[in-house]
This record gives sequence, C-alpha cells and structure tokens, in this order.
Amino acid sequence: TERELRKVIPDYPKMLDKRLLDSLDQYCLEFISHSRLVVSAFSEPELPMGMISADSIEVVGSQTISFKLNEAEKQPSSGSKLSLFFMVAGVGHALRVNGIVRRENKVLSLQLKMAYLHCSRAAARAELWSSEKQLNQQKEPVDCVGFIKLSPFLLLKTMDESGNTEISPRGDGAGFVSALSEESLFIPERPGNKVAVSIRNMLKNPNVEILFFVPGRYRILQLSARARICSDASLLALSAVNKKVPKLGILLENCQFHFMTSKVLKRDAIWDESRWVEPKNLTSFSKALSAHLNGEGLKGAMMSPVINLVVKNDLKNLY
Repeated sequence: TERELRKVIPDYPKMLDKRLLDSLDQYCLEFISHSRLVVSAFSEPELPMGMISADSIEVVGSQTISFKLNEAEKQPSSGSKLSLFFMVAGVGHALRVNGIVRRENKVLSLQLKMAYLHCSRAAARAELWSSEKQLNQQKEPVDCVGFIKLSPFLLLKTMDESGNTEISPRGDGAGFVSALSEESLFIPERPGNKVAVSIRNMLKNPNVEILFFVPGRYRILQLSARARICSDASLLALSAVNKKVPKLGILLENCQFHFMTSKVLKRDAIWDESRWVEPKNLTSFSKALSAHLNGEGLKGAMMSPVINLVVKNDLKNLY
C-alpha cells in the first residue's frame, strides 16, 4: 500500500507540487525547440510506446501540442490519455508532458494537463551522453537478455487506476536490470525526489511498458509486463553500488519482448556527438526549476542559488 511505501520512502516536500505546470512556459518551449527525441505512451494497450519525429511536433499556444504518427501505425482514439517525454541529445534533464488526445480531420494533438521538468539523475547514472564510443564497439546481441545487459537506460510507462499515463526514466551502469529468468526482470529503485509517481501508479495498476536503449544503437527493446514492488533483501543486495543497497526494486513478471528499429533515432542521428546540444546553450535545470517553484520575481532570484546547490548535491550523491 502507499502507506507501507511511505515507511520505506518518506513522503516528499509538498513544495515540489509547484513544479507541475498547467501550461508550457518559456523554459518548456525552449526545451521542446531543442528536442530531437520524443517518446510517446498512450493509455490504449494496443498502442505500444514509441517515438515521434521532432519535426512533426508543433506547439499551438501554451496548452496544445500537435503531432503526427507514422500512417502505418494504429491511430489513437480521441480522448485517449497520452504522455510525451522530450529529450535533448547531450543534455541530462528532460521534459515530461501529460494530457488528452484530440483528433480533428486526421490531425492529432495533446491537450495539456500537466508539464514538468525531470532531473538528470537517471541520465547521469547511465552516462547516457558519454558512453557511446565504449558501447558501440561491442557486438550487438541478438537475444533480449544480451541486449538488456548492454542497456544503461530505459523509459518506463505506468498508468494509474484511471488510465492516466506517466513516463519515467531509469538509468545506471550497463546491465543494471537483472534477468532472473526468461520472463522476469528486476530493476533497482535508486534515490529520487521521493514523489515516486511510477511506484504509486504500479500499486494501483501493475501493467507497465518499457523501452530499453543502448547508446550508439538504433535497435530498441520494447517490453510489456506486470510489475510488483519488491523489498527482497537478496535481490536488493545484488544491485548494491558502492556498498549502498537500494531500499526497493521493481519485479517484472510475464515479460513479453519485441525488438524494433527506430527510424527517428537513425534519421536524427541522436547518438552523433557532433549534433548534441551543449548544456550551456540551454537554460539550466536548476534555474528553470527555481522559477517553477518560486516564480521569476525577487524570491525566485534569491532562491535560485539554493536550488542550484541542491541539484549539484543530488548529482554528487546518485546512490
């Protein structure tokens, strides 16, 4: 239960709720303008997680994002729940947007309900934008377990009891996800902001999807499974890093796998370092977060250095 969860992971500071936006502000729009990787997760089970070309994304006002799917793909129904996860190649933090799908004359749009910036901890643990050369030299496995052993980064889709979708990243050293059998996996839960949206969703709805990425590769492993929150000491001990054992993990059962090759990753050359965005050319996560929590006025300016120190401390204490 969530009450039992909070005995393991203390409740989060409610001030963090201020980071949840009901419209796209200047920092969100800036991030979207630099994004080349956009992952989608629909509430309809027959629509698997996938990628949308950044070229097809158009922001209409501050609450609507129009987009196109491949014509060969099944199209979502109007009223479906949808999450979009925007990533900027070379930058650790991300933008999460949740909303409702609308269809008008074959044009799809997301009517925004919530938008917020996600910290770079997962990408930092995975060394997502610095490990391409090392991993790219390895021979690509043909089996699912071999691919998972090479993967340092994944995106997890969960839904609550009402079908509201959420995409959340997980990252660590390559092979951080343990294969317990051909149909079961274990994902350690590392320290975060304690909001624990994905964990709370899984307590209400165990059906999840995952996309596994390997830097330098254009094949992606898609997985659907049923999830259980696990505190088994032996499993947690296997995931210790620097003698720090995670408090919880996610046990995935009845796993079904599917390989796909992403035309978006290949065409947009996501893993080409020469096309990455320099972090200094984008508003920092700490500055944008400070503005979301404290506003743009005097209070925001005063609190910005404090938020910056907190973010730097988080990145120094990834485990």
